[in-house]
Amino acid sequence: MMHLGIKRLLSEVAVLRGTARWAKGVLRHGMLFAALLALVLGPAQTTLAAVGSFTTFDFPGAPLTEAIGVNSHGDVVGLYTAGMTHGFLLKRGVFSTIDFPGATTTEAFGINDSRQIVGLYTSGGVHGFLLDDGVFTTFDFPSATFTVGFGINEDGKIVGAYILSGVTHGFLLCDGVFTTIDPPGSTTTENLFGINDHGQITGAYITGGMFHGFLLSAGVFTTFDPPGSTATFNSGINDARKIVGTFKDSGGNLHGFMARVLKH
Repeated sequence: MMHLGIKRLLSEVAVLRGTARWAKGVLRHGMLFAALLALVLGPAQTTLAAVGSFTTFDFPGAPLTEAIGVNSHGDVVGLYTAGMTHGFLLKRGVFSTIDFPGATTTEAFGINDSRQIVGLYTSGGVHGFLLDDGVFTTFDFPSATFTVGFGINEDGKIVGAYILSGVTHGFLLCDGVFTTIDPPGSTTTENLFGINDHGQITGAYITGGMFHGFLLSAGVFTTFDPPGSTATFNSGINDARKIVGTFKDSGGNLHGFMARVLKH
């Protein structure tokens, strides 16, 4: 099962996103499989990353549990199914269900160190939400048919995606004001998945039928694709300026990657 945003895309894209969500989830703790590629923006370098420890968890009684976001405290957010889809927070080993009041589906995607949580819910449409100290706030890009929040930093800035007239765009939501973020030349901004406390944003876009990863830093877009990539999908960025994501090679194989953003 994939979350609702993924269901709207082709199966190939859903696989890319699913792998990207895994990479995003391990970003802050640095636990990457030995097959993970470490890429530098600039000359590419490939190394093997040491595996730390793995902890398996399942929401009690749920046939599916999907961990999507994690903060520096080790708090995890995600979703589980039990008749319907619910969001969850896993804090100090204790699960809490996240259900937007009256919603038929709730999915949690991002959490910052202040434990503010963003995601989506369905109720007469697909809407973004912010959960802050037990209080839900809805946000919808004006006239959009679909809005979702994927990431939030310590300043409360939210990144995500919306669909308007059948086209997907990225957005930044800051102090209640939406700003559309579309890399130059893109036909679709697939999603903005991550924002760090420096305000750097990462995601993926489509141009010429191909997925590319990008970084937006200080108003400047940088596109990058790992060598040999036929599709690149960035999924998260941390405060150490490390980006994780997924790329597909010419043989159709999917690889995780981590890229270190060089300071200028």
